[in-house]
Amino acid sequence: MKHKIIFHKILLFIIACIAFFGTVMTQKATKDVIKAYEYKGAIEDMIDSDDEIDFALKRTFLQADYDTTMRYAASLKNDLLNLSSGKLASFERLAIGEGAVNEIRETFDQKSELIDKFNSLSALAKLSFEETMLKFSSLNDSRFSELLPKILLIRYGINADINGAKELLKSYESLNLNEREKDFLQSAQKLLRRYEEADRTLASIQDLNLSKKLYELRSKNDAYVERVTSNLRGTTIFVFVLFGITAAFIYLSYIRARNNIRLLNRFEQAVDNSFNSIAFTDLNKQVRYVNKIFEQNSGYKFEEISGKNINLLKSGLHPQEFYQRMLDTIENDNIWRADELISKTKSGKLIREQVVFSPLFNEKGYKDGYMAIKFDRTKEIAITKELEDKNKQLQNEALIDKLTGFGSYFALTQRMERHPSGMIIYININNFMDFRFFYKTKTVDLIIASFASTLKLCIDTYAMDADIYRVQFDEFCIWYNGEDANRDAKRFVDYFKTQNLYVTVDDERESIPNIKITLGVSMPQDTVQTNRLTQAMLAHHEAVQRGEAAQFYTENSYIEQQYYHNQIMSRTIESALYNDTVIVECQPIYDVSGQGARIKYYEVLVRLIDENGKIRYPGEFLDIAKKISLYNDITKKVIEHVFRLVERFENVGFSMNLSSSDITNESIRELIEKKLRVCSSPERVYFEILESEGVDDYNIVNDFINKVRAYNCKISIDDFGSGYSNYYRILELDIDTIKIDGSIIKKLPFDQNARYLLQTIIDFAARQGYNVVAEFVSSEEILAEIKKFGIKYAQGFLLGKPMLPDNIKE
Repeated sequence: MKHKIIFHKILLFIIACIAFFGTVMTQKATKDVIKAYEYKGAIEDMIDSDDEIDFALKRTFLQADYDTTMRYAASLKNDLLNLSSGKLASFERLAIGEGAVNEIRETFDQKSELIDKFNSLSALAKLSFEETMLKFSSLNDSRFSELLPKILLIRYGINADINGAKELLKSYESLNLNEREKDFLQSAQKLLRRYEEADRTLASIQDLNLSKKLYELRSKNDAYVERVTSNLRGTTIFVFVLFGITAAFIYLSYIRARNNIRLLNRFEQAVDNSFNSIAFTDLNKQVRYVNKIFEQNSGYKFEEISGKNINLLKSGLHPQEFYQRMLDTIENDNIWRADELISKTKSGKLIREQVVFSPLFNEKGYKDGYMAIKFDRTKEIAITKELEDKNKQLQNEALIDKLTGFGSYFALTQRMERHPSGMIIYININNFMDFRFFYKTKTVDLIIASFASTLKLCIDTYAMDADIYRVQFDEFCIWYNGEDANRDAKRFVDYFKTQNLYVTVDDERESIPNIKITLGVSMPQDTVQTNRLTQAMLAHHEAVQRGEAAQFYTENSYIEQQYYHNQIMSRTIESALYNDTVIVECQPIYDVSGQGARIKYYEVLVRLIDENGKIRYPGEFLDIAKKISLYNDITKKVIEHVFRLVERFENVGFSMNLSSSDITNESIRELIEKKLRVCSSPERVYFEILESEGVDDYNIVNDFINKVRAYNCKISIDDFGSGYSNYYRILELDIDTIKIDGSIIKKLPFDQNARYLLQTIIDFAARQGYNVVAEFVSSEEILAEIKKFGIKYAQGFLLGKPMLPDNIKE
């Protein structure tokens, strides 16, 4: 909290500083823009004045407006004085610099001198012109008539030919002239000289290029105006953004403050209504606040305890070191916790509390008190102790099987954990499940109890070092520490051969004859892979498979390998489903009725990719998938693949295998119907019903066939003739094709009985209008045989092996 307050203060100070400097920058930028436009106006005025001066100078030479010229010259001079005066002392900030203005001022001074000179020359020329024209009017000689137009043109400045006039005047000097005519020629020559001088002066004025310099000055000023305007725009945006951020910060601070007040109010309500006792004290441990639960648990009202030392709740039942450690912890600014602190209430009653004592710090980070949070665990501790006692009792009861009085499965596992050596004999009653169909549950329980008693009697009879544990139902384990397990195992088997079980039901003694047992015996120790209980169970399973009464566990036996294979394959199936590595391969079915073979459609075959990237085939995992209830999940993956292939390849058919359990599974039927509804070419989907697994419910299968028939799908019976075929029941199914089982096809070259059976099937199919497909066509001899029988379609490695969908060519 302290750091947050400091952070907010610093942030507010920074924003205030930025806002201040932003405002100053905006004001400064605004002044620069105003000044820049003042400069711009002054420069524009100077350009206008200079243009007017040039215009006035270029007017008809002897009609020049001297007053206008001088007025604009004075205006230009005044603007120049303003630019370089203290009034615009910041002008040097312009990109043009003060040197450019000084250069213009010097140029203008030169131009002013030349203008004065030009004006003087113009005035003298005008006088000379009037004098010349006056003298010409007094002449009656027509010899000067050619000179007059040239002089008039000089007056108006139109195609004035001074050189021509001078040459003409020179030609007159050779004439015999009177005094009046000579005087006229002298006046004309003076006029031409003044005009030439005025013309040279005007050229000098133009050579100064003052207007070019003024335009350059204006260009630099325009660039400066653009720059300061851009600065003003950027500064304005920055300031507005800054003020927006400041406003947002103020608003957020307001929202935060409002939320903090609201949260503080809620905290206050939460503290007052908390399940914990809460108290605040000052640095002297004097109470400053307690909540309602504190009042309720301690018996003290706040008014009674306010200002008093909180140690009045101290019971004194803990060692002095306990209290001193608590005090040292909180005074060193650390938190002290205890799961059980015994306190004394106002009435003197003792309560047991879970407590947390911690120091409190103000917004500046200084410690200004302490906080106590306490939870009354008096009832909880009492209940916990009671539960612990009951749990111990239940654990003791769980170690004893209630039906037999012997040890339970939990007792056996506990003993295995505590004793790393000792053999286990796993025993059960053969065909025990049959008892449940012939006897009541009460009788079955009595049979199990009698069986346990007989086991105990056998152990006692032969003085075996062994104990009995019931695992479940009729399954028992013998913890064996004897010296000859082979001998004693045989004794168990022989004992039950000569002994009948007797039970008393409704006060009548009843004999249960022919009780036979099977047992499996473990090794004396666990191995890395299996514990002794698993060893005994695997040995028992092997004994059942071999039809033997007893079997001893041998490491890495076929049963154990199968056990581990099943575990590995179970994980592989789960991993493939989870990681979507259920893939398919496609094996073509060929039409072999003509000269060559051509593909009719493809059968989609499922594969799994294990965690090592190895492909697993159906024979490795389908049976296990059925046992762990994942078979239907694999079928759903295959269905997804089949319909993707139909959309991917045009004019190519694909078939999938469906077992009876697939068809009777409602979710699979719904998935197939859903896919068929959106499939673009459902007629290219084939379904092969696995007849080798048997059909359990023909009604459901018929209903399924009728639904997919509505989409023009094809139906086949796969593995026909595998040994379970029911010709009559198959007639109930609306099918297109029967695929003859490979066990028949592969015997055709050498087995006459196989040929007889095949002929029977072909005749049956012909009468019903079924297509026939021969599977397992793996050699030229087999292919020749099926052609003899007129079988149109064939499938096998000779014609085409299963391939990945990417290798299919349309």
